[in-house]
Amino acid sequence: MLQRNGHELLRDGRKLLRDGGILLRNGRKLQRDDHELQHNGGLLQRDGLKLQRKQHKLYF
Repeated sequence: MLQRNGHELLRDGRKLLRDGGILLRNGRKLQRDDHELQHNGGLLQRDGLKLQRKQHKLYF
């Protein structure tokens, strides 16, 4: 009984480790995606400012 439980615990432990690895990988992917989104947001802001400046020149 104890031996079987031990085997089950080991199996569960391995499963948890695998799931943890997957979660870590997904977390890193999310961080990378977030970084890219921030970068793209920065670019959009810059382009927006450029457009505003052009618009300003058109009016005055």
